[in-house]
Amino acid sequence: MQTQKNFSNHLAIEFFDVSENSYADITQSIVQKFGLISAKKPSNCDDAIFHEFKQNDRDVSLEWDDWSGYVVTAKNHAAKPLAHEIAEFIYSSLKKNIFHKDNIQ
Repeated sequence: MQTQKNFSNHLAIEFFDVSENSYADITQSIVQKFGLISAKKPSNCDDAIFHEFKQNDRDVSLEWDDWSGYVVTAKNHAAKPLAHEIAEFIYSSLKKNIFHKDNIQ
């Protein structure tokens, strides 16, 4: 897990070792746990996936690309604490290996 600012100066928390095949399971689990609502249709291309979500006034993007792996991006200042909460959830879930389809809750 690595925290940095992206090119738009947004907080971005990266998980390098997450494969594209895990994106849907991880995202579904996050959406359910945090009550996120899709703000835009997902954008998919050959080597990247971007999907923006809202939780009240907090905007986050759940992303995957070849270079960074799974990325949680806080799209506004209010979303920074939420991005950290999501990242901690991902980190602890990866350690427990719960993102297998049979274990998604």
